[in-house]
Amino acid sequence: MILPALGAPSRFYERFARRLSAAGLTCVTLDLRGQGDSGPIPGPGHTNGYKEIVELDFPSIISETAHLYPGREIWLVGHSLGGQLGLVFAGLHPAGVAGVVLIATGSAWYRGFRGIRRIRNLLGSQLIALISKCVGYWPGARLGFGGRQSKTLMLDWADQVRTGIYRARRSSTDYETAMKNVRVEVHFVEVEGDMLAPPGCVNHLSGKLPNATITRWRYAQQASATALNHFSWARESPGLAEDVAAVILRTEDQVATMQRPRCD
Repeated sequence: MILPALGAPSRFYERFARRLSAAGLTCVTLDLRGQGDSGPIPGPGHTNGYKEIVELDFPSIISETAHLYPGREIWLVGHSLGGQLGLVFAGLHPAGVAGVVLIATGSAWYRGFRGIRRIRNLLGSQLIALISKCVGYWPGARLGFGGRQSKTLMLDWADQVRTGIYRARRSSTDYETAMKNVRVEVHFVEVEGDMLAPPGCVNHLSGKLPNATITRWRYAQQASATALNHFSWARESPGLAEDVAAVILRTEDQVATMQRPRCD
């Protein structure tokens, strides 16, 4: 199950999903609430945030998927925000998730970045929170970041950027404790050229998973691919889907020949 990034519709991952399917997996894509084909369109008065995604939408979608494909293991393949929230879900529902693969995913905490980007991300995130409060929603499609999103979602996100702590408004669930309860395999795929999930952000997120079995490996530029970044891997990623499938299917001979270096 592919969990998308902030502002990325499910169709953005269609090429990658087809490659996963060709490699032997049954692949399910979804839209986060208010993104892609999922409504309602965020606007003033909409209060959807982390709580609705993690505590309502993910359980419903995964329950339906388990019903459609009985007896199958369910792995979460998360990208950026989708991956972060997928970890919380995996901690809250350990019996429902067999493992997690995170691609271009790290904590959004500003201290995970270096240099001027650290200060820019902190100030930028708080400005986004302020605009969202004033307008009633985040007009990201106009302002060039994250697409149109609900105010609550962006306030939840901006809080995590500032504090490093995952929590949701109007929720009594402890998201940090949930992450500590993740006990499955978690594979971090760090993408070369990714400025939004650098090693420091991956370090911070992986540090929240003391009971998970963690593997980190790097997907590097291939000769036939365009320049890699936080998003381009989803459409130009020769070999990546096959490597992910090999991990999920536990095809050891394939894992042994993976060209991307892997390290524990």
